[in-house]
Amino acid sequence: MRHIESTRFGTLTANDDEILVFERGLLGMPSEREFLLIKHRTTSVIHWLQSLTSPDLALPLVPAHLLAMEYPEEPLNVLAEMAEVPDPLDQLALFVVACFEFGMPTVNLIAPIVVGTASRRATQVVTPRRSYGVREPFELWAPGVEPRPAMMSVEQRGESCP
Repeated sequence: MRHIESTRFGTLTANDDEILVFERGLLGMPSEREFLLIKHRTTSVIHWLQSLTSPDLALPLVPAHLLAMEYPEEPLNVLAEMAEVPDPLDQLALFVVACFEFGMPTVNLIAPIVVGTASRRATQVVTPRRSYGVREPFELWAPGVEPRPAMMSVEQRGESCP
């Protein structure tokens, strides 16, 4: 059991199997490699990526499958390969970093965070296509509309990883 100090959440505890490991750190923060993914509230779509080494570093995330736009443009197996999550049985979760500036929520769609939920390995990747930007306004799927599957194995998606 690890104890994590956070300026936003106070003292948190986590088992090693709950910790996400970013082998290369986050973009612009290569030394930030261990994080805890925290759901904001049970009724909220916001998650927080809390650093284990920097108490004041917590990034708001939104699951990509809840965005009303078609995203990502790349096939998930390409993102899995970029994130070095090659195990076809590993479930993938895709998150985008959210920002709330001037009362308007935006998301970074150029650099999503890909999480292998079984391996607990995560990587922030830079997508090769540039149809979207780093501050895209976003809407969530409307109530009653089935969201796109966010977490499925490469095998379930009918794709293969090298």
